[in-house]
Amino acid sequence: VGLALLIGYVILRISYANLSPEEQREADRRDTDERNVAIRGKAAWFCMNMILIMLAISGLLFAYWDSLREALVCVLYVGVFSLPLLEHWYNKRM
Repeated sequence: VGLALLIGYVILRISYANLSPEEQREADRRDTDERNVAIRGKAAWFCMNMILIMLAISGLLFAYWDSLREALVCVLYVGVFSLPLLEHWYNKRM
């Protein structure tokens, strides 16, 4: 997985270097645009919530089928993945 991410990053950097200066400025503006950043942030939180819901449902199904080891793994993952949500809630409260 790490190698694939590195290869993808190198390809992105090469394609960015091949752009004209005007296209590079447009790409930089697109990456830092507040609206795009907000949309990406909301999409990330939605995906995180869906992962938590699917893991919780999987944990309940494994517990129902008496696969306690798999149920424990799902519950552990839900706990680990919910830490950023708890941090976000705490920081938003302040």
